[in-house]
Amino acid sequence: MTAFNAQDQRQRGTLLLVLVLNFGLFLALGVAGWLADSSALLANAADNASDSAVYLISFLAVGRAPRWKKTAATMSGVLLLLFAIGVLADVGRRWLMGTEPIGPTMMVMALAAALVNLWCLKLLQRWTATTSTCAPPKPSASTTSCRTAASWSPEA
Repeated sequence: MTAFNAQDQRQRGTLLLVLVLNFGLFLALGVAGWLADSSALLANAADNASDSAVYLISFLAVGRAPRWKKTAATMSGVLLLLFAIGVLADVGRRWLMGTEPIGPTMMVMALAAALVNLWCLKLLQRWTATTSTCAPPKPSASTTSCRTAASWSPEA
């Protein structure tokens, strides 16, 4: 079993909360999209399902090798493509069947999704995406050489 330091525990806590929020939004948007006959809500639900999968992989990746992050990004892309194909098929079905979505349900769920996504953004913003490290200039160089290193360090 992997031992996690205090920073890993905080990252995992944040990722778990964001995962639960996104999965709940996926369920709510999926049910509302189906009941309201809305391809837009179903597409949003599919996006949240993909996000949930990525947050789950990220949660599992904390404290592990960087390869996990690459896997998470690849899976996200593949899932989004699969969900996009499903949504396009649903749009085609709706076009052939002549169904019309229920507007008020779409507006309420869009507002709820915006609020939950804003909350997730605020939670994730507590962790910086990159840190910059600079090396001293070489004797023959006129500028400082800097590189960006990916990290999850909490902001002060």
